[in-house]
Amino acid sequence: MRLVALLVLLAPLASCVSAHVEAEAEIQPFHLAVIPFDPAPAQSELAFTGGELARAFADMLDGLSFSQVTLLEPPAGVAPDEFARWPAERREAHWLAAARDCRADLVLDAQARLAPGLSSTVTSTGWGTLALDSLFKLGALASGYDTGMVIVSGLFTLTTWNDADREYRYGVGFDGTLHELGPLLDPGSDADLSNRRAELMRVFVYDADAELDFDRRAGFLLHLGSFILPSVMLPSSPERELASLRKFVGAHLGKVFVQEVEFRKGVLLQGNELFPFAVERLELVRGGTGPALAVEVQLHTAIVDSMDGYRLWVDDALVSEGGFAPPVKSEGGARYALLLPLPELAPQARVRIELRDGAARQDVRTFTLRADRAGRWGRKVLAIGR
Repeated sequence: MRLVALLVLLAPLASCVSAHVEAEAEIQPFHLAVIPFDPAPAQSELAFTGGELARAFADMLDGLSFSQVTLLEPPAGVAPDEFARWPAERREAHWLAAARDCRADLVLDAQARLAPGLSSTVTSTGWGTLALDSLFKLGALASGYDTGMVIVSGLFTLTTWNDADREYRYGVGFDGTLHELGPLLDPGSDADLSNRRAELMRVFVYDADAELDFDRRAGFLLHLGSFILPSVMLPSSPERELASLRKFVGAHLGKVFVQEVEFRKGVLLQGNELFPFAVERLELVRGGTGPALAVEVQLHTAIVDSMDGYRLWVDDALVSEGGFAPPVKSEGGARYALLLPLPELAPQARVRIELRDGAARQDVRTFTLRADRAGRWGRKVLAIGR
């Protein structure tokens, strides 16, 4: 009875996590649209679908190198098999229209190749954990379930849940191309997804192994069972194990992609080749009548000598739309400043601004501030400056 009572007391401790996160105040300028990946058929227990892998990938990217990431959806009311039979040009037209409708700046088109077969082995750490965990449980048994030994054994069991005790071998290949959306939508351009003439970056990734801890591979009943038998000895819950592996693979592919983007961002994403202007300030401030968005824009070229206009949304509601006042001259070119009033913001509100330059073929850049995420490294509530 004492053992059962202790298990009831210890179980809630597993879910108590002390969280401390910090966010880097860097403006992430681009809204990325992700086309669901099209995995080549393979007999594998991982059994990815394009939507599942792309969703894990998009969740990893959202708020890292991009202000927002949207996973595009197939056409409503069209069965997957029927959509797959559409001509390539018709499918591409749907994806580009969907990317345009969600106001994206860039689009990611990728293929994933899944090798057959999935195997797992116990890690060296797992064998060591098994030996120690067995000793503690045998000690509790030999002592007649003395309260002190039971508590020590139970606490050690909790610490083993986050140890990587299984190593998995598989094969997932990823071939992704990042495109600028503007030329793909331009009727006068011959760029399309297949000829890659709007390509900004191409990434090849191959992932072949992963490690999971007991907590990510086992279900609730197995967690309770780990207080009786060492967790390393307990089998995985197949659904939870595969779901965790899918998330792991998606996150790993996303990390490699982010590393490449960050390495080349100075040239590809924040330089002057794509856009003749840069946003040097984007901040929520407290105005005289309530919250406002402060924006400062710097032009970097004499070829485009003016800014055209802006649109401001809170969530999906258009709050305001207008043009720019005359710029202030500066050494680097014309400089603009905006202070745009906002309604009172809900804790999870998204504030999005779209900026357009005055070129004949306008460049558009969208920025999103999210109340629950600000920067690349974590989550926090945006404070309204005073």
